Amino acid sequence: MNVAKAIEHLIGRPIAGPMDPHIQLTDNGDGVEITLWDETALGMPMPTQQELEAAHAAALLADASTAYKELRRAEYPTVEDIADALFKKEAGDSTEWDAFAAQREAIKAKYPKP
Repeated sequence: MNVAKAIEHLIGRPIAGPMDPHIQLTDNGDGVEITLWDETALGMPMPTQQELEAAHAAALLADASTAYKELRRAEYPTVEDIADALFKKEAGDSTEWDAFAAQREAIKAKYPKP
């Protein structure tokens, strides 16, 4: 389990690494443990192992449920290219528009929603 990822999911922000004044994690050789937890600043008690495991699972699900969006976005054509294709389509040449539509469907099939 990634303890840092679980904590970040619980507190709703990244841990500021070794300079974080409210949370400190230490690798004790058997895994990572929380060695500092500022309950007042964080507004919650230190999580139990069970709470950390649940938060880690929730964080992994959240990542998986949105990862497809970033993967799709990286392969979609630019807004400028789409606008250009739309103007050409309106002028009577739908070649680029049709190609983008086919490309979009292929990308959606490649990276389906979970």
